[in-house]
Amino acid sequence: MTSPVYSNALSLTVNTIVRGTKSTPLEMRCMFTYSWDALTGAGSAQLLGINGSMLALTLYLEPEVGKVRFTSNIQPTRYAILGNPIYLKKVVLEIHESGETAAALFFNTNDALVQATTNFNTASL
Repeated sequence: MTSPVYSNALSLTVNTIVRGTKSTPLEMRCMFTYSWDALTGAGSAQLLGINGSMLALTLYLEPEVGKVRFTSNIQPTRYAILGNPIYLKKVVLEIHESGETAAALFFNTNDALVQATTNFNTASL
């Protein structure tokens, strides 16, 4: 029996502040890839880049009911996105059973600023 393997590349716009304040949120066009085997429960994802800046951050599978959730495991790291220095602490990508996708980016060293797609469920923060 062949197990269902889901694999895709997708672009998500992360432009809604869900925690913290910032005078103007940056519109972050995030390019992701993911692969997930529904039978074995194995999978991984990668944040390839933001607004054309290459990052190649690996995201790891976290079991969730009703969705596949991938989360990064990095120390706060400084990046330049569109010439703006940012500290990225955590990245979350969610693929729901309905096929809907959502993402969130956690900034600074203390998660004081979180920006997400408009459909990201903030209860999962």
